[in-house]
Amino acid sequence: MYKKTIGLLLALSFLVFSVSYNESLSGENLKRGRLFSDFVMKEGLFSGKGRIIGTIIDRKGEPVANATVLVESMLGVGSDDATEIKSVQTNSDGRFKIRRVPVGRYKVTVVPQEDDNLLSSDKFNVNVFARKAAIADMELSANIPDGASYVGSAACQSCHGGKHSAWIETAHAKTHLTPSISTVVAPFDNTIRFTGDGKVKFRAFRSGEEFEVTVFDLNDESVFVTHEVARTHGGVAVKGKQRFHVKIDNSHYLLPVQYNNRNVDPENPDDAWVSYHPERWYNEDGTLRTPDVDKHSYEQNCEGCHATGLKIDKVSNEFISSSKEIGIGCEECHGPGSIHASSGGGNGNNIINPAFMTVEAASQTCGQCHTRVVSKPGDNGANFETGYAAIVDVEEIVSYDAGKDLDNFVSLTKLDGSATPGFWNDNDVDGFGDAASINNHSKKHHQQVIDYSKSHHFVEAGLMCFDCHSPHSNEIEAQLRLNNDDNSLCLQCHPDKEEMGLVANDEGEFLNVHTKHTWDPEDSKASRCSGCHMPKTAKTAVFTDIHSHVFDIIKPAISLAMAEKNSDDGIENDASSVIMNACFSCHPDEDFGVARFTAWESRVVE
Repeated sequence: MYKKTIGLLLALSFLVFSVSYNESLSGENLKRGRLFSDFVMKEGLFSGKGRIIGTIIDRKGEPVANATVLVESMLGVGSDDATEIKSVQTNSDGRFKIRRVPVGRYKVTVVPQEDDNLLSSDKFNVNVFARKAAIADMELSANIPDGASYVGSAACQSCHGGKHSAWIETAHAKTHLTPSISTVVAPFDNTIRFTGDGKVKFRAFRSGEEFEVTVFDLNDESVFVTHEVARTHGGVAVKGKQRFHVKIDNSHYLLPVQYNNRNVDPENPDDAWVSYHPERWYNEDGTLRTPDVDKHSYEQNCEGCHATGLKIDKVSNEFISSSKEIGIGCEECHGPGSIHASSGGGNGNNIINPAFMTVEAASQTCGQCHTRVVSKPGDNGANFETGYAAIVDVEEIVSYDAGKDLDNFVSLTKLDGSATPGFWNDNDVDGFGDAASINNHSKKHHQQVIDYSKSHHFVEAGLMCFDCHSPHSNEIEAQLRLNNDDNSLCLQCHPDKEEMGLVANDEGEFLNVHTKHTWDPEDSKASRCSGCHMPKTAKTAVFTDIHSHVFDIIKPAISLAMAEKNSDDGIENDASSVIMNACFSCHPDEDFGVARFTAWESRVVE
């Protein structure tokens, strides 16, 4: 009787979870499919096996023959437990079939022949059931042919007018703009003021049509230097910091002040002015200095992440730019387009489309700028380093192009041996014990991809950055595809949280069943997914103004442990010394939200 009952339950489970494989699983079905396939694979409940079939084509619709198809178990993905099951080659029609695949959840990767000039692609969460065929069709992006050069975004407009007209309103396109009333968000009101930390004394003002900034000696106001702003740096398409470039001789430098328009306080407007590397403009005693030509130029430190078709030459210690386009243009993500344009364009012809690459490679396209790195030394060593992805061979800068392996162009360690990324090190078990986080979280900007690579979205779901963000649209803040303020963005893939509904507590407040928290994501931000799963841990202008992209829950216990250690070490606790957690931004209690979180874990709603 026992065996019959188990058999019946298994049969019913198999019937429930045998969904159509002509469509990819998503939302609750994906979640259930994972749980079920992982369960039967671990327990070996079915002796039967299934198969994986598919057709591989390029972006022009042509079959990709003789490509290698690799099947890897999703159990233990990203760890040593992940195992390759089988590999086969596609036939002349681009088709493949892998027989006798054990029931379970798999990742399928396609690697084309090098001569095809195509890029690899992959598909996550291919669920195999007994005696069923799981379909893993894929399209492969073209690679850029040798000899292609950059032509600029304007050349894309004639064929891609819709995307081009949307792109020009994005933060990528508006990275740098000519100063004007419409592009300068900071008050150039001729007021002499200090930055909030007192490290810079300055006056921002207009002289006719020009925008200028005077930087004063901290000890003697009669000693100063005045520069005309050559171009703005951010702050227009997306609220945040705005920096200001000035040109000295043949290179550009960033002024030691920036304006953070994200959280301007009407009662303390001067607090929005924040210092930016004041040590480049001041000596330790507060006297003025000139930024170092061979260390501090924008071209050396920044341009690789803010230009398309990078070309920087070092001439007599100056870094001089002849980059094709200042700003993040089409070719920064799609690769140099001269051959694509000259051959008449066409769907995927001689141009890269990251949407049809592997998840890792697509993330590298974004990660060339959204990961805190320095350049990698070339075969002959490097006489200097840049603050962006490039190979520096003695004094030659070789830029990273989309489609290449980013790991060959970046280092996480500077030439002096110090680490590049800025982390909280909150996963230090030796230092914080049971309070330590599972993941280590970034505390500096340019951290999105390095954080994201630790998330379940990346490791298990195979989501790409542009599944949430639109590269070609700025209709929603931060170029999101759907609204974050009402949880629409998250609920498109997690509908089960919405279906769980709301219940009222004794006080008549509506509580979300998933969060056990008041439901008001749009106004008070209560039960907003990103509030708990993406607390603001990092700094771009001021601390805690950038969201974490690990998507885990940072518990209050680590903030309290960090604060207690700071106190023991004589360090003042503030936003720069204590990591933000999932509760503290809304509940700034003295214990950093520990008591509230403990009550929440016990499902006690205060």
